[in-house]
Formats: sequence, structure tokens, C-alpha cells
Amino acid sequence: MVLSYLSVYYITEALILTLTPSYLRSEKSLRGKIILVTGGAGGVGQELVLRLARQNAKVVIWDINEKGKK
Repeated sequence: MVLSYLSVYYITEALILTLTPSYLRSEKSLRGKIILVTGGAGGVGQELVLRLARQNAKVVIWDINEKGKK
């Protein structure tokens, strides 16, 4: 019973957040936060690192790819 209510609640919440325009949603500030990105030397991880850096977050990159971009 409780599981049914929780399911309905979270599905409704997801629908509301999906349909709400981005300019109306509040965004969490990442300024000064320390964020660890695993696999950040290339591809999607690298793009994530760049976006976080643009938001003035302190980014720690961890990757086994030694030939990744530096």
C-alpha cells in the first residue's frame, strides 16, 4: 500500500519537473564545491568537467586513461 503511494508521488513529481520550463526551476549553485569526476579525461566525462569548471566548481578528475587530454 505504502509502495503504491510512493510510486504515484514520485511519478507525479517527475512529470511536474519534466513539464516545468527550466527558467522556472531553481538551480543549485556549484560555485566553490569540490566535485570528483571519474573518467574525465575524454568523451562525456571531459564535457562534464568543462561544464562544471565553467560554473566555478573545483573539479578533481580521476581516470585510468593516461593518454587523455591534459
